[in-house]
Amino acid sequence: MTLRSLQSLALLALLAACASAPSGPPAAKVAEGEAERPVSEQPVVTDQRRMARSHVELGNAYLQSGRIGTAMEEARVSVAIDPSYAPAQLLLASVHALLDEKPAAQKAFEAAVAVAPGDPEVNNAYGWFLCTNGREKEGLERLAKAQQNPFYTTPTRPATNAGLCMLRMKDEKGAASQFAKAYTLDPSNTVALFNLAELAFKQGDFTRARALVTELNQRSEVSAESVWLGLRIERKLGHQEAMESYAQKLKGRFPDSQQYQDYLAGNFE
Repeated sequence: MTLRSLQSLALLALLAACASAPSGPPAAKVAEGEAERPVSEQPVVTDQRRMARSHVELGNAYLQSGRIGTAMEEARVSVAIDPSYAPAQLLLASVHALLDEKPAAQKAFEAAVAVAPGDPEVNNAYGWFLCTNGREKEGLERLAKAQQNPFYTTPTRPATNAGLCMLRMKDEKGAASQFAKAYTLDPSNTVALFNLAELAFKQGDFTRARALVTELNQRSEVSAESVWLGLRIERKLGHQEAMESYAQKLKGRFPDSQQYQDYLAGNFE
């Protein structure tokens, strides 16, 4: 996957995943910097909050299926019902971000932070938004808070986003560290695995890159990007037969891809 396609994946899959919450007493408000459980997992007792949560769940489902306009409608309804519900503000911010409506996204992210400063889902999503809008240092601070939150069950997400953010800053060493952490936390994290393989390739560690890309292609559906990376690794290692095998995969499965055109033109770097 290219960095651009990975960023799109991150926006769709890593920005704001909000789960259902059990019933019980409401959680106490925390100060900025204090860790708290994701609001999406906290107890819900009022009808107002239940209605808002229902619209957020619908909105996230629409968002994941690519129905952005409908997701926006659900987000706006949820915010109107309960503007203090962080997942509603987070969904609204995420949709605005996907539509490249940056001022509106910023406003919604700030609203989410205001009501749930210690929520790791908020810090992960806002951190990635900051990273992709020229505020990498602030974004990494948010992502670090999300990773350090002991209540966050998916710290592989902010670690992956931190790695992508560091790539934007040309910090390949830092990025590799974050991707390694993300992969250790979740070996099924194919975004982290691809980037580890690509970084190993760039650093000239072709044997390790080969092992990583082989694992990647075994764990997930192959893509033009992963096949192309495998082909270039085998070329560096002088494995002509393996290289040709990858070339046949590009030709057979991705004949219209830029990667196959690069192969035909001999553009391997």
